[in-house]
Amino acid sequence: MIERNQRKSLIFALLCVLLWATVASAFKLLLVKVDFKTALLPINIFSFLFFFSLCVKTNSIKDLINFDKKNILKSVIMGFLNPFLYYNLLFYGYSNLSGQVALVTNYSWSIFLVVISALLGFNKLSLVNVFVLVIGFLGVAVIGYNPNQEVKFDIIPFIGLLFSAIIWALYWLFSAKDERKSEVKLASYFFFGGIYHLLYWVANLFQNEQTVDFVVSLEYVLLVIYIALFEMGLTFYLWEKAVSYSENITLTTNLIFITPFLSVLILSQVTGEIIQFSTIIGLLLIVISIILQRFTKTNMKN
Repeated sequence: MIERNQRKSLIFALLCVLLWATVASAFKLLLVKVDFKTALLPINIFSFLFFFSLCVKTNSIKDLINFDKKNILKSVIMGFLNPFLYYNLLFYGYSNLSGQVALVTNYSWSIFLVVISALLGFNKLSLVNVFVLVIGFLGVAVIGYNPNQEVKFDIIPFIGLLFSAIIWALYWLFSAKDERKSEVKLASYFFFGGIYHLLYWVANLFQNEQTVDFVVSLEYVLLVIYIALFEMGLTFYLWEKAVSYSENITLTTNLIFITPFLSVLILSQVTGEIIQFSTIIGLLLIVISIILQRFTKTNMKN
């Protein structure tokens, strides 16, 4: 019988899975209407407001406005990595590739995480680990190989997505070492990320010598808020709750593997994309690689 706390954990985790599975479709719907450089600024603002409201709720405002030089430096650097650099590369990929290619390629961040952890000395890889990584990168190669010319593909955005996966892996590693409360550090990251997005948006505006060339519709506003909450905001909070309630962390975290398959299915229904055989094979190889990494032992350093 599942204990009460574990039941809560599974409910929160499943909510995250369902919400995360819809964001790829939301990305494609939004980017049909507006350039990604324009979309990211308001998304960042709404995400920051969400995390700021969490700081208010948890009485963490004092921690947020603690102008410690070390914390400020962390926030400046982390805000550049994510949300600024990561989401610019991610949205650039979604703007120029099919949703399924962008989705599956970005999911390779877990593979890069293992490699970067080894390069930075956080763990040592065995021959089995290396073999498992090869399986994952083979999945990435399958996605990159595009035998069906009907599927939108461009090598530059594809490389950009690979870099976004690397950026997310770096962000995940460094964020885990930031000991501030989750809502505090995320609010600070998105505050500085918002500044970067604003400067980038203004620079592009002057460079193009034109004003904003789209009409702010209700659909646009709803998509911006949806992505801000369910990709960057509320889901982080729900996932933290899922982990905190969990009495079987493996059972809880393994639910995340449902996300990409469900996301591809929803994407095909919402956007009309025909799911390619290479997408399924590539995704299976990547997910198998990630799962096998969980079952293979690495020598972790404290």
